[in-house]
Amino acid sequence: MKNKSIISAVAIIITLTSCACGPTSSMQNGDTDKPKELSVKIKQVLPHSRHTYTQGLEFHDGMLLESSGEYGVSFLEKRSFPEQKVIARVDIPEEFFAEGITVLGDTLYMLTWRERAVLLFDPATFKQIGRRKIYTEGWGITNDGEKLYISDGSQYIYEVDPATFNRKRRITVSTPTGVVFNINELEWIEGKIWANVYGYNNILIIDPATGEVDAVVKCDDLLDKKDITSTTDVMNGIAYDSVQKKIYVTGKNWPKMFEIEIN
Repeated sequence: MKNKSIISAVAIIITLTSCACGPTSSMQNGDTDKPKELSVKIKQVLPHSRHTYTQGLEFHDGMLLESSGEYGVSFLEKRSFPEQKVIARVDIPEEFFAEGITVLGDTLYMLTWRERAVLLFDPATFKQIGRRKIYTEGWGITNDGEKLYISDGSQYIYEVDPATFNRKRRITVSTPTGVVFNINELEWIEGKIWANVYGYNNILIIDPATGEVDAVVKCDDLLDKKDITSTTDVMNGIAYDSVQKKIYVTGKNWPKMFEIEIN
């Protein structure tokens, strides 16, 4: 598990029976209503630290930004890409559990989990420049160039004004059979929100206007069996290089990061 709060049994049952990515899901309104199922082709395999508990993954100005969670060892890191040389690192105070990250304008936003604080950094210098408050747990965050979108592990994604942090809209993520819980790390890709679902290897492609799941990207078996150890955790982390039009994914304490192509 993610060392987060224990997910209620009710939530797990609902997720498994209603989520398009769950192993026992079924569509009750016919195949025409079923979100498309897409497979992935691995284009490139890159190294990733087994000691990085990935919460957020983001490209900015040609650099790869990554946040790593857990209390007492959380950090934020900037690396050259594809060389992956560490350019800057910030160790997060031990009272915070680092979560998702996104860069909008001249601000890097980093969520924290239970602390309900958003830490603001200068993405060039990694100097902390502020702190804001949110009223839910923080899990994943992304932006569309104007607004922030935040998940809290529920079935909701919240559209947030970056200037005031007022919630503008609550988006319910759903398939024809019901809502999808455990929405986690987020990435904005070509007008859609791509989302990890905590505990699953699938990625959802979500219409931000409606919350409907347009497609499910099947990401099973990215790691070889020899790559999996007792510390290897769940898939988490989606980064889009908007210049090269390339998508990268990884997981918590995974030894590899993958450039993927969607089929």
